[in-house]
Amino acid sequence: MAAKTKAEEDIIPEGEEHGNPPKYLERLIHQPTWSSDIAHWTFYELFNTMGDPTLTQLELTKPDTVLTFDHLMDTLGFCFLYQVKVYDQAPEDEIQIDEFWTNKSKADKLEEISQLILVLLKLLVSIPKSKTQSKRLKSRLATHINIYELKRTNQKPNILLKICTSHRGDANEFKLIKLLLKAGADPNAVDQERRSPLHLLAKKELYSFKMWGNPSYFTRAENFTSIVRVILEGRFHEDQINLRGQSALECLKPLLPLYPNAQFCQLVGSFLKGVRPLSCIAAKVVQKHQLPCECLPVTLQSMVLQH
Repeated sequence: MAAKTKAEEDIIPEGEEHGNPPKYLERLIHQPTWSSDIAHWTFYELFNTMGDPTLTQLELTKPDTVLTFDHLMDTLGFCFLYQVKVYDQAPEDEIQIDEFWTNKSKADKLEEISQLILVLLKLLVSIPKSKTQSKRLKSRLATHINIYELKRTNQKPNILLKICTSHRGDANEFKLIKLLLKAGADPNAVDQERRSPLHLLAKKELYSFKMWGNPSYFTRAENFTSIVRVILEGRFHEDQINLRGQSALECLKPLLPLYPNAQFCQLVGSFLKGVRPLSCIAAKVVQKHQLPCECLPVTLQSMVLQH
């Protein structure tokens, strides 16, 4: 084996070439200029391959497909690990290497990783799985949500918010949304317009009103109702408002008269008639009258802003 250069020794201490891949990955991420950012370029090639829907759908039809549950889970595991390492170790800003080469910023890298994770999750949801495999997927997803989304990027757009943003009413998308919720994804995460996942889903259902009378829409309505139930009966903060001052329930209200699912109408109707917690009422008063709240604990300030 050839002797390592001084730069290589800084990146790969003796004995770590094969013994501790996560540490090696950390060094590649932490010092991207030394390695020409090979870690992310390798990831980017994976992203380009897996992100091609024509290619992946064709591959799934093959009897000897490489897109098996185990292979997809291994790839997902790498992406989860890589996302955490980039968040913890990567330089914040992009680095201009020369006139042709620029190492991407941390934010850009994290966004690309999230996009690939979403692609992989969609594939994993769409393929047949045993109960054991389904439990394994949920467990792995729950671990990552806890390690990354809740402890590192809390309240920022999460995978749940991303899938709801691009949601088109596909049955597998509903399955993924429910899986994310049951794995512990935060239903209160918001985008730049302070829209929660339920805000986004309500808007998309309302925009689809011309299809409500179609019998084929009934299955979608059942799936949507199931998601709304999981959100409202879970950790969702009902009074959280978007930048227009609307709560998610207020966004759901226009659906009630004609929506093709009686259970949805009963569910949302009961929540609209429910008594709001005193804390929510107080927060609304503070917000309405623009009372000073700088002296309140950060968590209470956040609650006031949500109202």
